[in-house]
Amino acid sequence: MGRASCLAVLCAVSLALATVSTWAGCNPNRANPPVADRFDIKGDTVLDKLTGLTWQRCSLGQKWKDKVGCVGIVDQVDFSAARDEEVDGWRLPRPAELRSILWYRCRNPAINDEAFPDMDPDSQWYWAFDGKLDQVVNFGDGNPPYCASPKCKGNAVRLVKRDVSGMDIHMESTAPAPAAAAADAASGAEDLIHLH
Repeated sequence: MGRASCLAVLCAVSLALATVSTWAGCNPNRANPPVADRFDIKGDTVLDKLTGLTWQRCSLGQKWKDKVGCVGIVDQVDFSAARDEEVDGWRLPRPAELRSILWYRCRNPAINDEAFPDMDPDSQWYWAFDGKLDQVVNFGDGNPPYCASPKCKGNAVRLVKRDVSGMDIHMESTAPAPAAAAADAASGAEDLIHLH
């Protein structure tokens, strides 16, 4: 094989690898369950029937517009500003709660985009709070579960509140085992969820 041929092959392989590492959307080989099986969507909120948590459908900075989706620019805020948004029962999610809406069969963003539309591909790190420490969850591909980079000082926010039915929910806050990602293919959830 000549030098030009080797160079062409190397370029083709590099392009293929770059394409694989940055693909967006959902894996067409893994069918998604109907969104109504998991979520009850009502305008600007989404009730997760699996956990009993109600989520704001849009990220902080965006507003819900019927028949259009989430409009506006996703705000990138520091942790203090994110905590300032906790009003009227809305709060920052615990890390396990936020990871529970990760959709591992999808990527960039790794979320059900029918339930949570119009995520900004440049704003995929979201604040979480475990009651003691600020944490972040990556909705690009779901990994890693934390970000120590200076770029993570300003992150997006998606607020949550407990369903008014008063369901008592405990979600383990530990990182999932690799098998949990496989379980996501069947259930759409990554964390172990205990309903009491």
